[in-house]
Amino acid sequence: MVLIPNQTFNAAQYLFVSHHLACFHPDLEQSRIILEFSTPWPKRSYKENTTDVKSTYQEDSSSFLLQFLQRILIFLLSNFLSISPSLQDGAIHLMSTSGLGYLIPVFMKLYEISPVLVIGMGICVLVLIHFSMRHDNRTEMFSQDRHGRDTSQVQI
Repeated sequence: MVLIPNQTFNAAQYLFVSHHLACFHPDLEQSRIILEFSTPWPKRSYKENTTDVKSTYQEDSSSFLLQFLQRILIFLLSNFLSISPSLQDGAIHLMSTSGLGYLIPVFMKLYEISPVLVIGMGICVLVLIHFSMRHDNRTEMFSQDRHGRDTSQVQI
């Protein structure tokens, strides 16, 4: 592959794998066709296709922290889902009972301060429960098409 002074530059000799294979098997008819091909240019110019990926990354440190916490949460959730269902149920009951166990003393302290705070906090809890249930209904509604068929899973 030495360039002879009278010969023009052939990019195929340096960049095309097919040209290298044709050099190893010159007796084949396809090899002769490939060896006759000559071009001074590569297959594609890579300068035109470069894109700036810096804009896809956020340089904000809070987004990094949020992504870090999301990955930890997903890791913990996936490990939680891999244990047996009976242990999952026990852990969920334990968390809900302890959550309710902490909520009642908070309501009692708020009542000692002012009964209006208990009503306000109760309304906030009910609104949160309402919207979480409403969100579940909406996701079910969006997973059905207009004829009532379930489109959340692909059926074969």
